[in-house]
Amino acid sequence: MLASTRGGTAEKALDVLEGKKLIIVGISRERFSADTMKRAENRGFSVLFSNETDYNYPEDMKTAFRRFSQGMKVAVEDVVIACRKSVLKEGEDVISLAGSSWGADTAIVINAASEFSTVKIKEVICMPR
Repeated sequence: MLASTRGGTAEKALDVLEGKKLIIVGISRERFSADTMKRAENRGFSVLFSNETDYNYPEDMKTAFRRFSQGMKVAVEDVVIACRKSVLKEGEDVISLAGSSWGADTAIVINAASEFSTVKIKEVICMPR
């Protein structure tokens, strides 16, 4: 799982994740690089957008995850989005990467779920200090 608002982080990941499964989640198609989206899809990777997914992220949970980092909030959110879009199977352990403004600064191992109340973060690989 990889958060990428404009496609820059996704572009870097495409260069190093040959032969791996990758799900990219952006905010909207309008903000995301069309070239990067085409390149990712041509390699068989899924590109999803949060504004095209029906979900309710409870404010108290957003606030709690933001206390760790903005990337933590987004890393959890992206997994729920992928499950709701049936691109990621519930119960599967995945690595989810996200960041604050530019690039990825947070990585977690998370058990995928389609509801925020049932996600389980199994490990924090890295996050900003």
